[in-house]
Amino acid sequence: MFSEQQALAEIDGRNRLREEAGLPLLSAENELKRLEKVADRGTFKPHAVILTERTVPEPIFVAAFMGVDRLLRIDFDLSLPRASFVRQALDGISGKLGTDGKVPSFGFPVGFVINYAPNRAIRFNVQGRAQELLPRAYCAGSAVLSVKGREIPDGLLAPAGVRS
Repeated sequence: MFSEQQALAEIDGRNRLREEAGLPLLSAENELKRLEKVADRGTFKPHAVILTERTVPEPIFVAAFMGVDRLLRIDFDLSLPRASFVRQALDGISGKLGTDGKVPSFGFPVGFVINYAPNRAIRFNVQGRAQELLPRAYCAGSAVLSVKGREIPDGLLAPAGVRS
């Protein structure tokens, strides 16, 4: 598991790369939470994350209201074999799309990542063909909404029809 100092160093390195690429910087607090979540092997459960045409949601407040995980994460039925994960991910994507074929705030799906373990993930295209082996689990990120300095919990205002 990362020490907080190691995690901050990694976040700093990733932010330098993001800055060079003209991408928004990562929040150290949110990234620390994400790294803790991913690094905890004892509670890690294989799951998929939808990759979309936009990595930064528009409008971002919709993603914050609905919850980024609720929009992009697909939890698997772990009683089924691992070989079913690709089919479960493809079916899960269908369940996350609006009537326009888009994931709210993120746009059209372009693929997905199956996180098999904190240190093993595979990126797939939208047809379910493996594209890349990743050295660590992929995380969708987060959006935080606050009103008068008080943070509103992720997904608190999600509509009833949106499945987790």
